[in-house]
Amino acid sequence: MNNRCPNSIAVLALLVCTIAQAQQPPATSQRPKPQAQGVLAPWKVCKVAFAESGLVQEIFVAPGAMVQAGQKLASLDTDQQQLLVKMATIQSEATGKVDSARAEVELNRRKLAAVEQGRKNNFTTQTELERIQVELKIAEGKLASELDQCQVEQLNLKKLQTQLHQRTAYAPFSGTVVRMFKEVGEFIAPTSPEVMEVVDTSKLRATFFLSADEVRSLNAAGNKAAVEIDHNILPAELEYVAPVADGESGLIEVRLLIANPKRLVISSSCTLATIAPVDSNKL
Repeated sequence: MNNRCPNSIAVLALLVCTIAQAQQPPATSQRPKPQAQGVLAPWKVCKVAFAESGLVQEIFVAPGAMVQAGQKLASLDTDQQQLLVKMATIQSEATGKVDSARAEVELNRRKLAAVEQGRKNNFTTQTELERIQVELKIAEGKLASELDQCQVEQLNLKKLQTQLHQRTAYAPFSGTVVRMFKEVGEFIAPTSPEVMEVVDTSKLRATFFLSADEVRSLNAAGNKAAVEIDHNILPAELEYVAPVADGESGLIEVRLLIANPKRLVISSSCTLATIAPVDSNKL
């Protein structure tokens, strides 16, 4: 009996400790618990390319330069294209053939009026009247043809002006030049028209592959989440959820947008943290 008492006391003490631990509130973590690893990238990436082929004549920016939307980035040689535009301008402004065709129409109209008057007085034959009517129709057709040709010349001029404009590459959006593909003097071919790469890091796009439960949790949180980047927790907003899961992994692609107004240098990976409100002043 004396040997059993110490064992009973030990068991009773262990039970009391277990109950106390169960009743103790769980310790709260100051940082959200990581859930998934994702890939981080600028939200806009563009390989700026030329629509025309030719030699690179000038590059106006360097890697690392900040550019504004519509800013000139590079240009091709334009000597031949400028000559074609000048020729088309002269042709579109030429009015000699149109003036000649109008004069011929006017002359035939006067002839027709005279023949019709003569026909009334039996001074001309019906055949002569019909011949003048046909000549007038031919002259009117020639005038219409010349007017159509003028429109064609105007359109050709606009086409050449557009081609001349396309020999300069412009920034598609405000951002930063990160890579050059061509240098001055190199040839731009239809198979490799890219000249440089521009990115916009004012926002970041984080791509994750999540389970269905994680996606439902994200929707329940009002499409808001927190992403950990370089040990900083930043707020993120849902941009896209794939309508179907991946056939092999069963995971769903999710893209989040993260504000980056200071355009800080970023890493290529991030972590989806527990969905919780985050102070945006941490950006």
